[in-house]
Amino acid sequence: MMSVLGHYITAESLVRLAGTLLSGAAGVGLMTCSLYGWGRLTRHLAGLPNGTWPVSVAVGLSCIVFLGGLLNLCRLAFPAALGGIVLIGLVLAAHFWRQNRSIFNLWGRGTGWQLALQGTAVLILMGFTIAFELAPTLYNAGDDFQHYFPHAVRMVETGTLYGSPLNGLGGITLGAQALLQSFIIGFFPTRLINGADAVFCFFLCLILPISVTMGRPTLWVAGLVGTLSAFLIDPQYTSVSSLFSMTSLFATLVILDVDPREGGEGAPWRWREAAAPALLYAGVIAMKPTGVVFLALYFGIRALAACLEMPNARASLAKAGWIAAWTLIFLSPWLLLYSPYYLAGLISPLGQPSTPLPEVHASPGIAQLLSAAPTFYGSPRLAYTCIAVGLLSYAAVAVIRGFREPRSRRSWDGLAAASAAGGASYFLWVVIGPYLDESTSMLRYSIPALIGTTSVVVPLWAMLSARGAPAVVILVSVALLVLFSSSTRERVSRLLHEGTALAYLHSWSSAGIARARHVTNVALTDTAAASVQDFQNLIPPGEAVLVWTVTQFLLDYHRNHIIDMNLEGLGKPWARIPAVRYVLWQYEGYAANTPELHQRDIAVGRHTGALAARALDVTDWLEDAVPTSRVLRDKDGIVLFEIGERTPTAPDLGP
Repeated sequence: MMSVLGHYITAESLVRLAGTLLSGAAGVGLMTCSLYGWGRLTRHLAGLPNGTWPVSVAVGLSCIVFLGGLLNLCRLAFPAALGGIVLIGLVLAAHFWRQNRSIFNLWGRGTGWQLALQGTAVLILMGFTIAFELAPTLYNAGDDFQHYFPHAVRMVETGTLYGSPLNGLGGITLGAQALLQSFIIGFFPTRLINGADAVFCFFLCLILPISVTMGRPTLWVAGLVGTLSAFLIDPQYTSVSSLFSMTSLFATLVILDVDPREGGEGAPWRWREAAAPALLYAGVIAMKPTGVVFLALYFGIRALAACLEMPNARASLAKAGWIAAWTLIFLSPWLLLYSPYYLAGLISPLGQPSTPLPEVHASPGIAQLLSAAPTFYGSPRLAYTCIAVGLLSYAAVAVIRGFREPRSRRSWDGLAAASAAGGASYFLWVVIGPYLDESTSMLRYSIPALIGTTSVVVPLWAMLSARGAPAVVILVSVALLVLFSSSTRERVSRLLHEGTALAYLHSWSSAGIARARHVTNVALTDTAAASVQDFQNLIPPGEAVLVWTVTQFLLDYHRNHIIDMNLEGLGKPWARIPAVRYVLWQYEGYAANTPELHQRDIAVGRHTGALAARALDVTDWLEDAVPTSRVLRDKDGIVLFEIGERTPTAPDLGP
């Protein structure tokens, strides 16, 4: 055994590991302090209590999402502006720390060992995460390289995400995740882009449950279980999207509503106090609109409960109205940014693709809710069904407890609303999923809400219970171990042996994984960047170019107007191929968008099939366009051509 370890562990690898851990920890610490400053400023302006520092950090995260929307709208989201946000946050943090130096001293005498246990758990999980997920050995070339990397690159090089109606921005995401990633790639190598969500936001998910137990040392076990649940529940990780970013904001929204120390002692909120939760609502939507399902359920249930619990229903409705109004205000920069797209979609919406689609019969798959067979992306549906049923049970009991304990009814109702929304959102995604796309894919959209609510419901329940609810804490612990111990072992093993958390690799062969790793390593080298630049140098500066390649994030978005395409972008109502002179297309190679690939995907599902049909229309046009155009360069499966008079007209993606 020692000889095997000695083969892999060398002095060079240990030095590299130490450097990764130190740099990752420094980055997490820097952003934590900066976001704390923004969070405390938000609390001060909203008239809310100081609360705990983890919640303030998460509130600060939603605050910079709003600021990032303003910067994008003004075309100013360059690295210098992002660095300025970080520096201002650090100044604010120092200011508030000087005002109140006890923000980290929330534990009484004789309780240091409890804090040490919680802190040790976070340090171990974060050390493991930084070591293996800050710079994974391979990325999802199909999604990451074409759907996420280019967005962040566009922002730091042009100052805005606006620029291409064919890349999915404005629909599948408004760009908040690209904003967070820009804080990394604006100053560090692109390989570290995973640190925004899988490292920093995962850190928030770990510490938010502990924030409930700060100053309440008898609840430390519940806080620890909440932290571990954020790790144990299989996230079915597939790309550098907003998985843990959304999870952390969901958790913060619940804590802010339920914990009196965070959101106030229950007095009717005025317009100022409503701004803080509205920032969280807007932050989630700006990251991924799929979060609206949980938010709508939570908002509706909470508003109804508030009307029933207060003698003055008008005050409750006014509070809900202010939250909705503030949410729209904080979301408005992102919506205004893409308003030309939305206007084009309303005037001339996308029609049906010319390639016919096979009829797909929707099957809600309710019977599969109890399936113990692993899904393509990891844990079986049964595990998540149990979590969802548990949350709904929490909600029912919390409603009863609220009636029995009038003094804390507001908090119990908030806990019930969060639990009900978390569980119901899962069942909604499972039921409506087959009508939108393949149900296995849709299930993943409910996971952030499941993790976010489960992780904080446990300590919040203990906080509201007179004796800390030890039976509930033990039951949740056992359930999580039984449901997710197998998938957790598999995830940890995958990180140790493959150096990545990509969930679908469990069904791949060793040869397939090795090839994907090779593609990632090559794509992130200076040689690959130079090769792409050789193509771009043949295009006059300032000219617009239509691009559909696997490594389109390596282009210089400042030199030329890059109109990058991807599958999701082709399905948006405003998707139009503009008139351009130059086209850069990858017609073969790993993860390339080939006609053969799209023909195969047409029968997969409703959403995927429609996107594949539109993509097939485009690739057919590109194949016909190359022979009739002026080819400037054709190398390694990538062709750059200049459209001429004989080039066929681009397909009309309109009605």
